[in-house]
Amino acid sequence: MGVNRLATRVKKTKTLSKGCAVQALALLLPFVGAIAGRAGSVIGTVFMVVFVFVGWKMSTTWFCGACGKPIANKRVKDCPSCQVKFK
Repeated sequence: MGVNRLATRVKKTKTLSKGCAVQALALLLPFVGAIAGRAGSVIGTVFMVVFVFVGWKMSTTWFCGACGKPIANKRVKDCPSCQVKFK
């Protein structure tokens, strides 16, 4: 009980997820905006950058290195499932 166990956070990125779909939609935005003209293309490009970032965040998940259960984010201090502390 008095043993202080340490584990690492494991980052995994899913390739076929909602985040990937958002990034695919982002690639179409400048072309859809070009239909509305030059201003639409510029606005579409700005939204594309935002959607790529949001999609990247959606497709990234963090796991406990000891038990393999998902954790909320990389700032979590200890695993809610197995109670180990993260380095």
